[in-house]
Amino acid sequence: MANLLIGYSQIGFLSASELSAPSLDTDYSSGYVARNLYGGGRPETVRIASAATSSTWSWDHGSAVQPEYLFIARADLIRRGDSAASTWTVDGSASNTFGTVDTKTGIFNVADLKGPRSEDLITTFTYSTAFQYWRFKVTTTASFKHEYSKMFLGSWLDLVRDPIYPARFTREATVPMPRAVPWSFSLEWRGITDATVQTLSDRVLKYRDVNPVILYDTNDLVLPNTMKVIHAFITDAEVTPEWPGTNRVQMSFLEAI
Repeated sequence: MANLLIGYSQIGFLSASELSAPSLDTDYSSGYVARNLYGGGRPETVRIASAATSSTWSWDHGSAVQPEYLFIARADLIRRGDSAASTWTVDGSASNTFGTVDTKTGIFNVADLKGPRSEDLITTFTYSTAFQYWRFKVTTTASFKHEYSKMFLGSWLDLVRDPIYPARFTREATVPMPRAVPWSFSLEWRGITDATVQTLSDRVLKYRDVNPVILYDTNDLVLPNTMKVIHAFITDAEVTPEWPGTNRVQMSFLEAI
């Protein structure tokens, strides 16, 4: 496994169907879940219609999968609205009724959040069994309208090799931005197999105009300032065959703000 892994909206955006979702506030139409919870920029959010202490989504993925991580962009919107540590729960099941579930759960505080501005929740886990049906839930102590920027749940896209060292990260301080100055960077991988390139294309590159990805630095070896995870749009991608069956992959990224 590489040190730097790519996350994308597998369960949710790429699932066969959504089984259930909370009612959304009047400012949000039904199409906002697909557009805002799974893709788009960080200011584009979804907010539940009424104050509550829990909010739940569930999906029929269409085939059995074993997710390895949960990522919530702007998880600070939840935690700062709560009066104590908030709880996340992921359930996998062989039935769409979720009668029997395999559950992963945990709590998060502001101090647990990662990323360039310490706003995001990233947590990893291991499922020993693959399931077709999945459910995601956040539970809070306080009752309020839960608001989410992005939710990614799925398995990592592992290119097997790390990008060529050193990776160059820059910030253009002269560009006016409403929230912060974004990081921009380009990474290059060598010796990537045809099969891995095909997976990258099918799951990530074909949706890069609408869906950002996350880059997760498992051992703090690639991303600057030990930020652990960065949420970013792929602004350019190029695949060049370099030997039969292997390729050079170059991608440029702009941090989602």
